[in-house]
Amino acid sequence: MPGFVIAFFIVGGALWFFRSLGRLKPEQSRAFTRKISSFVLIGLAGLFAMRGNFVFAAPLFAIGSTLYGTSQFFPNGFSWAKPTETPRGSYQPPASTGAMNHDEALQVLGLKSGATEAEIKSAHKKLLKDFHPDAGGTDYLASKINMAKDILLKRN
Repeated sequence: MPGFVIAFFIVGGALWFFRSLGRLKPEQSRAFTRKISSFVLIGLAGLFAMRGNFVFAAPLFAIGSTLYGTSQFFPNGFSWAKPTETPRGSYQPPASTGAMNHDEALQVLGLKSGATEAEIKSAHKKLLKDFHPDAGGTDYLASKINMAKDILLKRN
Protein backbone atom coordinates (compact mmCIF):
# COMPACT_ATOMS: atom_id res chain seq x y z
CA MET A 1 0.00 0.00 0.00
CA PRO A 2 2.73 2.58 0.77
CA GLY A 3 4.18 1.98 -2.72
CA PHE A 4 0.79 2.80 -4.25
CA VAL A 5 0.57 6.08 -2.29
CA ILE A 6 4.06 7.12 -3.37
CA ALA A 7 3.31 6.24 -7.00
CA PHE A 8 0.04 8.20 -6.79
CA PHE A 9 1.89 11.33 -5.57
CA ILE A 10 4.58 10.95 -8.23
CA VAL A 11 2.07 10.62 -11.08
CA GLY A 12 -0.13 13.39 -9.66
CA GLY A 13 2.87 15.68 -9.25
CA ALA A 14 4.04 14.99 -12.80
CA LEU A 15 0.57 15.74 -14.22
CA TRP A 16 0.33 18.97 -12.23
CA PHE A 17 3.84 19.98 -13.33
CA PHE A 18 3.21 19.43 -17.05
CA ARG A 19 -0.23 21.11 -16.98
CA SER A 20 1.25 24.13 -15.20
CA LEU A 21 4.19 24.21 -17.59
CA GLY A 22 1.92 24.22 -20.64
CA ARG A 23 0.19 27.44 -19.56
CA LEU A 24 3.34 29.51 -19.12
CA LYS A 25 5.43 31.64 -21.45
CA PRO A 26 8.90 30.27 -22.26
CA GLU A 27 10.68 32.60 -19.78
CA GLN A 28 8.23 31.74 -17.02
CA SER A 29 8.47 28.07 -17.94
CA ARG A 30 12.25 28.06 -17.48
CA ALA A 31 11.98 29.81 -14.12
CA PHE A 32 9.20 27.45 -12.98
CA THR A 33 11.18 24.37 -14.04
CA ARG A 34 14.28 25.71 -12.28
CA LYS A 35 12.37 26.27 -9.03
CA ILE A 36 10.68 22.85 -9.12
CA SER A 37 14.05 21.22 -9.85
CA SER A 38 15.58 23.06 -6.92
CA PHE A 39 12.84 21.84 -4.57
CA VAL A 40 13.32 18.26 -5.78
CA LEU A 41 17.09 18.45 -5.25
CA ILE A 42 16.68 20.00 -1.80
CA GLY A 43 14.14 17.30 -0.93
CA LEU A 44 16.53 14.57 -2.07
CA ALA A 45 19.28 16.21 -0.03
CA GLY A 46 17.00 16.08 3.00
CA LEU A 47 16.30 12.37 2.45
CA PHE A 48 20.01 11.61 2.11
CA ALA A 49 20.74 13.68 5.23
CA MET A 50 18.11 11.81 7.26
CA ARG A 51 19.72 8.53 6.23
CA GLY A 52 23.12 9.88 7.31
CA ASN A 53 24.59 10.08 3.81
CA PHE A 54 25.94 13.63 3.97
CA VAL A 55 28.39 13.00 1.11
CA PHE A 56 25.42 13.18 -1.29
CA ALA A 57 23.24 15.50 0.78
CA ALA A 58 25.62 18.49 0.91
CA PRO A 59 26.24 18.83 -2.86
CA LEU A 60 22.57 18.23 -3.69
CA PHE A 61 21.53 20.90 -1.21
CA ALA A 62 24.11 23.37 -2.57
CA ILE A 63 23.04 22.80 -6.18
CA GLY A 64 19.34 22.87 -5.29
CA SER A 65 19.57 26.09 -3.33
CA THR A 66 21.65 27.64 -6.11
CA LEU A 67 19.08 26.70 -8.74
CA TYR A 68 16.47 28.39 -6.59
CA GLY A 69 18.41 31.62 -6.84
CA THR A 70 21.09 32.10 -4.23
CA SER A 71 22.82 30.17 -1.52
CA GLN A 72 25.54 30.62 1.04
CA PHE A 73 27.95 28.62 -1.11
CA PHE A 74 27.22 30.40 -4.39
CA PRO A 75 25.86 33.86 -3.49
CA ASN A 76 25.74 34.96 -7.14
CA GLY A 77 24.12 31.73 -8.29
CA PHE A 78 25.14 29.78 -11.36
CA SER A 79 24.99 31.45 -14.76
CA TRP A 80 21.70 29.69 -15.54
CA ALA A 81 20.15 30.59 -12.17
CA LYS A 82 19.87 34.32 -12.81
CA PRO A 83 20.10 36.61 -15.79
CA THR A 84 23.67 37.70 -16.25
CA GLU A 85 24.50 41.26 -15.27
CA THR A 86 27.41 43.35 -16.33
CA PRO A 87 29.87 43.13 -13.45
CA ARG A 88 30.85 46.34 -11.71
CA GLY A 89 34.02 47.67 -13.20
CA SER A 90 33.60 46.27 -16.71
CA TYR A 91 32.41 49.54 -18.27
CA GLN A 92 35.19 51.62 -19.74
CA PRO A 93 34.00 55.07 -20.88
CA PRO A 94 35.90 56.68 -23.70
CA ALA A 95 38.91 58.74 -22.77
CA SER A 96 38.16 62.42 -22.53
CA THR A 97 39.60 64.69 -25.13
CA GLY A 98 42.27 67.03 -23.83
CA ALA A 99 43.85 67.31 -20.42
CA MET A 100 41.92 67.73 -17.20
CA ASN A 101 41.75 71.30 -15.98
CA HIS A 102 41.69 72.63 -12.42
CA ASP A 103 37.86 72.89 -12.24
CA GLU A 104 37.39 69.33 -13.51
CA ALA A 105 39.92 68.07 -10.96
CA LEU A 106 37.99 69.76 -8.15
CA GLN A 107 34.74 68.27 -9.45
CA VAL A 108 36.24 64.75 -9.67
CA LEU A 109 37.39 64.87 -6.04
CA GLY A 110 34.23 66.63 -4.89
CA LEU A 111 36.07 69.64 -3.53
CA LYS A 112 35.55 73.39 -3.69
CA SER A 113 38.05 75.94 -4.90
CA GLY A 114 40.72 76.73 -2.32
CA ALA A 115 40.90 73.20 -0.86
CA THR A 116 43.91 72.52 1.31
CA GLU A 117 46.50 69.82 0.62
CA ALA A 118 45.11 67.72 3.49
CA GLU A 119 41.57 67.94 2.06
CA ILE A 120 42.83 66.92 -1.38
CA LYS A 121 44.70 63.91 0.00
CA SER A 122 41.75 62.92 2.17
CA ALA A 123 39.26 63.11 -0.74
CA HIS A 124 41.69 61.19 -2.96
CA LYS A 125 42.13 58.42 -0.38
CA LYS A 126 38.38 58.14 0.24
CA LEU A 127 37.53 57.93 -3.46
CA LEU A 128 40.26 55.43 -4.27
CA LYS A 129 39.06 53.20 -1.45
CA ASP A 130 35.72 52.86 -3.28
CA PHE A 131 36.80 53.05 -6.92
CA HIS A 132 40.14 51.24 -7.02
CA PRO A 133 40.13 48.35 -9.54
CA ASP A 134 40.82 45.86 -6.74
CA ALA A 135 37.70 47.11 -4.93
CA GLY A 136 35.42 46.77 -7.95
CA GLY A 137 36.16 50.10 -9.64
CA THR A 138 37.78 50.61 -13.02
CA ASP A 139 41.22 51.60 -14.19
CA TYR A 140 39.61 54.59 -15.89
CA LEU A 141 38.11 55.94 -12.65
CA ALA A 142 41.26 55.30 -10.65
CA SER A 143 43.38 57.13 -13.23
CA LYS A 144 40.97 60.10 -13.26
CA ILE A 145 41.08 60.32 -9.46
CA ASN A 146 44.89 60.13 -9.45
CA MET A 147 45.11 62.73 -12.24
CA ALA A 148 42.82 65.10 -10.33
CA LYS A 149 44.96 64.79 -7.20
CA ASP A 150 48.16 65.42 -9.18
CA ILE A 151 46.71 68.52 -10.86
CA LEU A 152 45.44 69.98 -7.60
CA LEU A 153 48.65 69.30 -5.65
CA LYS A 154 50.82 70.88 -8.36
CA ARG A 155 48.73 74.07 -8.21
CA ASN A 156 48.88 74.30 -4.41
